[in-house]
Amino acid sequence: MSYNCGPGTLCQEIEGLVSKYGPPNSPSYDLAQDVISCFPLDLDLVECSAITQCFVTNIVTNSMKIITTDGVGSIGGSDAGWSDNIWDIASTGYTIAYSNCGFTIPRDISGGEIIQVCGNVYNLSGGSFTALAWYYTCDSPNELTPFGFSFLTEMSAGSNKCFNFSFTAPTDFNKCNTFIVIGFVNYNSDSELKITYNVKI
Repeated sequence: MSYNCGPGTLCQEIEGLVSKYGPPNSPSYDLAQDVISCFPLDLDLVECSAITQCFVTNIVTNSMKIITTDGVGSIGGSDAGWSDNIWDIASTGYTIAYSNCGFTIPRDISGGEIIQVCGNVYNLSGGSFTALAWYYTCDSPNELTPFGFSFLTEMSAGSNKCFNFSFTAPTDFNKCNTFIVIGFVNYNSDSELKITYNVKI
């Protein structure tokens, strides 16, 4: 594929980076070409927003502990929201005061795009574990709208399990107006979950 790369342009810088991955047809070079093919042929016309669309996939990474209430989804901590070390806010108790349980998105997400949540969970007491997703907007900050959940995963006491769930955005999410809330629930009273997770688009 040929690009219109003038000297000193962003395009030329990108092609220079691609060339560092090795000779043509090497696995790493082919991977780089797959990434660069996201751009239009005339890279001199590429805007910064287009680069963001191509490269920004990771939204958040977090690790925390949940002392669960039987069957109630935990969505964050009372002080630091989604990034809190201990989640003690239940989805049923969500109000605008806990809007920091939602996290921002790095770019607009179109309705139908896939949002992936993966990680692992240590389940001290056992039970059926699941992950859930909500969103709220600046226009309706008091309202959590559910839009995704995983299937129940039965776990034995003291076990660790990896998980990988995909949620579909039900509508357009605007990066300055929409906030995503991820929650976890264990259907076993007095349980303790230790979770690490990553969210990507």
